Amino acid sequence: MADLSYTAFFGDGEHTFHLTNPMVEELEKKCGPIGALSNRMFARSFSQSDLAEVIRYALIGGNITPTRT
Repeated sequence: MADLSYTAFFGDGEHTFHLTNPMVEELEKKCGPIGALSNRMFARSFSQSDLAEVIRYALIGGNITPTRT
């Protein structure tokens, strides 16, 4: 299977972003179907929580430990 991860500078340095199937399922529970979320992103009608959750799950998939303060 192809590596679909993406590495880029974000916040304090280089980070890897990767969404796995189980994470997509969790994302859908919070933000609705992935197709609808994608449509909102491309139409620029997404909410702040949509964007935050996509980034959060992608960072977790890239092996960043999640912390909530």
